[in-house]
Amino acid sequence: MFDCGFGYTLGGPWSFLYIGLRFLFIIGVVWFIANMIKKDYKKSNAGIEILSQRYANGEIDEDEYKTKREILSQKS
Repeated sequence: MFDCGFGYTLGGPWSFLYIGLRFLFIIGVVWFIANMIKKDYKKSNAGIEILSQRYANGEIDEDEYKTKREILSQKS
C-alpha cells in the first residue's frame, strides 16, 4: 500500500525493528567513541602518574619532578 519501491514499507512490525536497530547502532557508535576518548585520556596521564609515584617514593627530587612534569604536560 505505502511501498516506496525499494523493498521498505512504511508500516508493520518490521519498521519498528528497523528503527530499533538504527537506534542501537547509534548508541553503539557513541559508546565506542566515548571509550576511545577515555582510553586516550588515561594514556596521556599515565606518565604523570608514574612520575608522581616516583616522587612520592623519594626516587627523584623536587627539581627533577617539576622539570619532568613540565615536559610531560607539554607533550599532551
